[in-house]
Formats: sequence, C-alpha cells, structure tokens
Amino acid sequence: MAAISAPTLVGLGVAATSRLTAYPALASQGARYLVGAVILLAVFRGRVRPTAWPNLRDVFGLVALSAIGLALFSFASVEALTDASVAGVGVIIGCVPIVLAIIGAVVERRRPERLVVVAAIVVTLGSLLVNDVGALGSRGLFFAVVAMLSDASFSLLSVGLVRKFGPIPTAFATTATAGVAMLAAAGPAGGGVPMPTVAELVAIVYLGVTVSAASFVLWYRGLAILGVARAGLFVSMIPIGSLIGQAILAVRSLTIGAVAGVAIVFCGLLLGSRASRLGLQAQDGLDLNGGTKG
Repeated sequence: MAAISAPTLVGLGVAATSRLTAYPALASQGARYLVGAVILLAVFRGRVRPTAWPNLRDVFGLVALSAIGLALFSFASVEALTDASVAGVGVIIGCVPIVLAIIGAVVERRRPERLVVVAAIVVTLGSLLVNDVGALGSRGLFFAVVAMLSDASFSLLSVGLVRKFGPIPTAFATTATAGVAMLAAAGPAGGGVPMPTVAELVAIVYLGVTVSAASFVLWYRGLAILGVARAGLFVSMIPIGSLIGQAILAVRSLTIGAVAGVAIVFCGLLLGSRASRLGLQAQDGLDLNGGTKG
C-alpha cells in the first residue's frame, strides 16, 4: 500500500508543479523540501534521529541522493514543463520501471527477475497510454530525460540508507539537505527568492506536505519491503496520479485511451505482485526502523 500511495501523490504533485513554471525553480523546490522537513520533524519528532551513527560513505550517499535524486529531479521537472506538457514529461518519466527492474537488481547483487522485467514493460506501456503522448519540445525532452534518470537514481541511492537508518530519518535528512542547498543556491544562481503569488504558495505548501513529506516516508517503506526492482513497478502510478490531478484542475478530460492505460498499468502491477510474493518468500524481511530482522 505504501509503494502504490507514494507515486500516486507524486503524480498529483506534477499538476501542482505546473503552476510553478513562472517562479524560480531552485527557490520553489527548495522551499517545498524545507516544508516537508518541517512537517516530518513536527509529526515524528524524535523518530527523525538516525538509528545508527553515519560514516563518511553514508554522508556522501546522503549528499548524492539529495543532489541527484531530489534537487536535480525537481529542477529538471520544472524546466521540462516550460517546453512540454505534463503528459509529455510523464511519458519519459514513465520509463523508470524498466530502468529500475534491470539496474535495481544489479545494485542488489542479483540477476534481474524475468517476471519483474515483463511487468515493468507492461506498466510502462500502460503509462504511455495514460499520458496520451503529450507535447515535447527539444528543451522539454532534454530535461524530461534528466528528470527520469534522476527519479531512477532516487530509489537506487536511497535503498542503502533506508536499510541502515530507516524511512523516517532518511526522508528527513534528504529533504532538509536538499531544501537548504537549493535555497542557498537560489540567490546567486537561480533568480533569487521572490514573493510567490497565492497560487504559487499553495502549490509549494501542497508539494511540501504531500510529496516531500508523506510520499517520501511511504516510498521508503515500500523500498524496505519490496526492494528497488519490484518497488520500481509502482512508479507507473505517477502518470495515473497526474491524470487525476489534471482532471481535478479541469485541464484534461478522461479518454478511452487513458482509461485503457490505467487498466494495463494495474494488470502489470498484478503481474508484478506475483513476482513480489515469490521474491519475498526467498529473502528475509527488513525492519522498517532500520536494519534487518534477526
């Protein structure tokens, strides 16, 4: 449930992100990450403390995750939307399940599972139908590909930290690090931090609460249980969440193709759930508060 809820929230956030294309990207995304960090601190309090003392490798991993998986993804997503439609960007990001099904297994030091790869192809095809292709200029295409690679890196770089420190400490550390770094860079390199409009402020707060806080914790829980390759299948829920968000904002109506795409995505997830059950039977469970179950 955590793995399916997190990307759905991210998809809903894509529609909100489209409201921030006129506001400096570093400032808007840095602010929403800091909002997320504050929410996590307020809700979980003492549980944001790591369960183990980080070493130099952990610090490097945290910085890389915050820079590539969070900051670069958010910046690239906003920049892509200046020269592409939400659907167009979603088509590219929808390829993440295939990347994670193959590379995720390699990172976890095992061979890619055939059933997971097939399921990833199915959910990706469904995502393409949900997105209805959309518009992509050359600049939009470039930044959409950057966002896709960054999104894949987010899960790949997260899994080791989540296993060692747990979902909540990892989510807090990454959002706080990315937020401070992006706001610090916004002044000299990103157009400063101007006063947002009401619509922009609402979008920033919404993204901070739902995407930077709630979806991060949920996604890290999913990673801890399923692993990168199998959890990656649920990235296909991002375009479905985006479709729902666009429908709510009345900027897109449902089509037969989109409905068919949703059905195909869920068929792929059902196929992947069979692979997940088989995979979970073959490995020990992970303690969601960090570390393995002894």
